[in-house]
Amino acid sequence: MDSENVILNKIKQQLELVRGQFNTAQLDLNALVASLIESIGVNLRSYVYENIRREIRKSPDAAEALTDEQFESLRIELNEALEPEMERIVRELRESSAWLEEETAFLDLNSKVWKTVKSVEPAANEVLKRYKLSPVNMKNWAWLSPEIDALITMRFPAAKKDFVDRRKQLKYLENRYIEETRIGNVLNRLESL
Repeated sequence: MDSENVILNKIKQQLELVRGQFNTAQLDLNALVASLIESIGVNLRSYVYENIRREIRKSPDAAEALTDEQFESLRIELNEALEPEMERIVRELRESSAWLEEETAFLDLNSKVWKTVKSVEPAANEVLKRYKLSPVNMKNWAWLSPEIDALITMRFPAAKKDFVDRRKQLKYLENRYIEETRIGNVLNRLESL
């Protein structure tokens, strides 16, 4: 019986240690995610406009036909269309659990996060279409700050890897504790035979 208590106590101690490490890892990951979301919120409008300018440079005929008043109207309409979209995107990114999912690679172009960011395109393209301008198609994360842009090559930053590893370790220890408790209960019942 004492050996079962020793095992349970050891698992309990490990659980306490890993819970603390997990909480620290989660705080670090949350700080990284908050920084990324802030960078997106600050830079997304500029990136959309950069894409619009790039598309106009590719085929300038439609833009050349616009009067100064039409250009001003285009700018106003784009701002009005993009503002609520930017707010929605930042809100969805803050509320998203995709950041914590094990398989989510940071800044992967197939991730839910990128699809959320890219969802700004329809609002911009609707306005551009009214002015017979080419639609935008955002292709990469290069518009973010250099620190965050570095995450593209890392895919899983240290904070994310640490969080995922600690979560796995915590789950294993919790399951092990449950199993050892169950076995201990069975062994206690056997002693009464």
